[in-house]
Amino acid sequence: MEVKNRIMVTAMGVSLSEEDGHVGERLIAYHEEQAKGGAGLIISGVAGVAWPVGAVAWQQTAISDDKFLPGLTELCARVHKHGAKIAVQLHHGGLVAGYSTRWDVPLWAPAIPPAPNGNFFEYFLPEEMAGFSGMTMPSIKVLEKEDIATVVRQFGEGAARAKKAGFDAIEIHGTLRKLRCMMCGDIDELERFQPVRYPACKHCGNWRRHDVVLWGESIKRFDEYQDLLETADCLMLVGLSGAVTQTNDMSRLFRKHGGKVIEINPSTFTPATFYTSTSIRTT
Repeated sequence: MEVKNRIMVTAMGVSLSEEDGHVGERLIAYHEEQAKGGAGLIISGVAGVAWPVGAVAWQQTAISDDKFLPGLTELCARVHKHGAKIAVQLHHGGLVAGYSTRWDVPLWAPAIPPAPNGNFFEYFLPEEMAGFSGMTMPSIKVLEKEDIATVVRQFGEGAARAKKAGFDAIEIHGTLRKLRCMMCGDIDELERFQPVRYPACKHCGNWRRHDVVLWGESIKRFDEYQDLLETADCLMLVGLSGAVTQTNDMSRLFRKHGGKVIEINPSTFTPATFYTSTSIRTT
């Protein structure tokens, strides 16, 4: 694939598809504006290969059935019209797909995780805790071998639909060849994917899982980003959902110490809006 320049729009969950997973004019216009603005490659984020199973967000894009092809095809055509390439991020929310409870489907996971240590609620802001109200407690489906084969097939079928719709490439959400300790951060390389109960960390004995940042989780290398902010004058939040707690923490602390926080987002409101100096509602 040849791209006209080095400007790339990375995959983000922007919640601009329709409630039933179809791609409509909002998401198409969002990505078309990026193509008009000169982006060489656009990656449309969080396309659910098993939707509504694995759904992690409101108005998430679905690529789990041929009925979604018309909107996906129109999206590709509108982006290509302006000389840009477009890829799609294939996604399955697994254990963090809490939004799928709206359709009364279980969370798919390779194992039941152990209970977290410490005070779980200390890691959330008040407005985030308020968002939990009214949520249904999900059930967890522990995958058998045939279920794992189903997920593999769903990713393959999603890739085939992406090609049929006209996408130039696919991105698979996350890496499955590394295990990361949830407490000390130690990383182990795997020779092959291991869809089994996660082994304990050899350093601290805590739970390990695949080395991916899932929806609503904290970002890696947070301390490094904090160091960079100490020398910055302005922090721009472009297209972020505000679901990652530490992003909001950075914004709050940066503004508290005199920095200017600018949010650019087509949504009318995100959790990060609380901490911005200026909010621009546009694509």
